Amino acid sequence: MLPSAFLPRYRGDRYAESWTHADGVIGSFSIGRNGAGDLDLKNDAETLVVLEAKMFSKLSAGVTHARYYNQAARNVACMSEVLRRAKRPPSMLKRLAFFVIAPEQQVNAGIFENQMQAESILKTVERRVNEYDESKDEWFNGWFMPVMHHIRIAVICWEMLLGYISGVDAKTGHDFQQFYNLCLAFNCRHQPM
Repeated sequence: MLPSAFLPRYRGDRYAESWTHADGVIGSFSIGRNGAGDLDLKNDAETLVVLEAKMFSKLSAGVTHARYYNQAARNVACMSEVLRRAKRPPSMLKRLAFFVIAPEQQVNAGIFENQMQAESILKTVERRVNEYDESKDEWFNGWFMPVMHHIRIAVICWEMLLGYISGVDAKTGHDFQQFYNLCLAFNCRHQPM
């Protein structure tokens, strides 16, 4: 779980949100130091990559108190908070990225295109910060904006990853491909009409 810069300040805080569940994280971190599933970046971390895995769903539209605050913006904002808590500026990292991994069909259809644009993420988080008094300005300017200058944001196809795995290890690639085919078959039946 990734911490939010917008956790409740007091009971009944109408702007608050909870921690964000990440589908995957790559880097040097510990889990559960302060809570059951929380993520803490290590002091010497050089990598922070957050992954959001999709099949045939879109990125979530928002949170209870901010319906416009989509999943892409929220993940990047939470990454900024992870770095702030670790006192690890993004310039100290070799790799900083947020990736959505989805079927090629979804990627080619442009399902994630708008929300994954850096400008869209910036404007969405800025709108969220502006709901507060000036209390979030320091976080926005000191942590979020530097993250935006260093982060790589992209959508990756499952098929591309499977191709890479197969090139490195044919047996594992074959096994993953069979599993992926089952995922496609099962999830296609459950797509919203």
